[in-house]
Amino acid sequence: MREHHAYDLFGDRRSYVWHHEYDELGNRRRTVRPDGHAVDWLMYGSGHVHGMLLDGEERVQFERDDLHRETVRVLSSKVGQRTHYDPAGRVLQQTIQRSTSPAPLAERRYRYDAVGQLSRIEDSRKGGTDYRYDPVGRLIEAISPVAKERFAFDPASNIIDPVRITETPASRPSPVRPESTLPVEVPKVLGNLLKAYAGMHFEYDARGNLVRKRTPAGQQEYEWDEFNRLLSARVAETSRQSQARYFYDAFGRRIAKEVNGERTVFGWDGDTLAYESDGERGTHYLYEPGTFVPLAQYVAEPVEGIETPVWTSTDRYVPEDDPLQKVPERRGDAAVFYYHCDQIGTPQLLTDDDGDVVWEASYKAWGEAREVIARASKAAGIVAKNPLRFQGQQVDAETGLHYNWHRYYDSGIGRFVSKDPIGLVGGINVYQYASNPVEWIDPLGLAPRRPAHEASIQRRVNCLKSQGFQEHHIISDKNSQTKNHPLIALAGFDLQSQANKIYLPDDESLHPTRSIHNGRHPNIVSTNLSRQMNDAVVIGKQQGWGQKQYDAALRGIIARERMELKAGNRMLNKNHRPWACPN
Repeated sequence: MREHHAYDLFGDRRSYVWHHEYDELGNRRRTVRPDGHAVDWLMYGSGHVHGMLLDGEERVQFERDDLHRETVRVLSSKVGQRTHYDPAGRVLQQTIQRSTSPAPLAERRYRYDAVGQLSRIEDSRKGGTDYRYDPVGRLIEAISPVAKERFAFDPASNIIDPVRITETPASRPSPVRPESTLPVEVPKVLGNLLKAYAGMHFEYDARGNLVRKRTPAGQQEYEWDEFNRLLSARVAETSRQSQARYFYDAFGRRIAKEVNGERTVFGWDGDTLAYESDGERGTHYLYEPGTFVPLAQYVAEPVEGIETPVWTSTDRYVPEDDPLQKVPERRGDAAVFYYHCDQIGTPQLLTDDDGDVVWEASYKAWGEAREVIARASKAAGIVAKNPLRFQGQQVDAETGLHYNWHRYYDSGIGRFVSKDPIGLVGGINVYQYASNPVEWIDPLGLAPRRPAHEASIQRRVNCLKSQGFQEHHIISDKNSQTKNHPLIALAGFDLQSQANKIYLPDDESLHPTRSIHNGRHPNIVSTNLSRQMNDAVVIGKQQGWGQKQYDAALRGIIARERMELKAGNRMLNKNHRPWACPN
């Protein structure tokens, strides 16, 4: 199969041609990219990957357990990465080791609390980090050897400055509700428009797009188009001075930028950033199939594409002469670097073909890089670079913002800087990234979700059931208002998937906050959810959504209801928490 992307950028019309091959099950087995380099995937069964080749040379090998989870990854035959899981299927340990050395390059161990939240990471290179959460699962503290980060939120989950909060008599724990980590009298962010945080000040336009950010270091100004896409940025700060312009395709994917006169072109492979190319080199990104988790990058000659051909009605078309029909030719070799990511797919290290660490980073809780170290690779003869951050995000050095396809994310405040393009369907807080950045991701900039292996989920489910928890469909598969709702078909969503389930105690003694699942559910719960689903369908038809937008909207509805159930706010039957209500 052939596809080509034709762009008119900087006064130059060029096309970038891809060639793909698929097996009989529809799995992509081979791709020749626009620069002529070929990527092959070795698979077994229904599409489980056990190897990756670049230009015919095997670069990555995988070993998997009986549940098809990755247990061993061998990179360039020089480095091995092992992953261990606990009985609930969660990642317990990751070890990176050279084949010639008994000592590991890096080792990470993960610990979880009684309700399954990540409570501690022990990193052999960076030390230990402890995490603490409030009753609804929002991250409120991250303590590492170099910093103690504290976070607070208003009722709509807007981040607010903890130093503004003081305990009052009204904030003391209620006798009927579990102790909260925050007082009742919390400052509220009106309209979800964060105006000030940690010495920073923010201004917005009438559509809720951030137009000015002032910090002690200086000021940034932003200009937006009619589709709420960032058009330009002007930065005047102590450490950087820049003017940038940004360009997008019809899908809202960023295809180019110009910063202080330097131009970069971006290429896409479906939903994922495939490459970036400037006048010096092209950097390509390869991902674990079907995910946004980076697996490797290779650096080669700049991606030049071909001049877009122009035909008139009198020209005779000869397919053999059409440059768009030809497979791109490779120019030169490629230097390969391998990603080593954490439990949510955020890059921690890059190693080269010799097994040397050539790039590493440490992060603050919400994804801001605290320290980045890039080294020259002896094997490749170049310095490794990596702009990838949280899944689906690419950091812009000129602003510090993370481009996240449908929006830009500010890792300094843990929020998006423009409204959710799917509106309130994506959640009542249209700027929120996630309640918990160490366990949730949002690769599309539309709706947060957990990155989990289905087999791992099933093990955790079995563990919860054995403790007395019951399965609850968040969107009911039995209620007539929801089970055949049009939104489900538009989203291509399976109500029986784990994404639509939560496990609730059948007795209040099993969990301090979760809603109790013991008795007949009132109809009003499904009525409320059905209304939200109706709104999503109406907005989607008005805006011409595709399946991905409908799916993100439905998952947003489910995520909000999940939070209510986790907090015990939902009254599912006569057995309920004292503070619960039916809707």
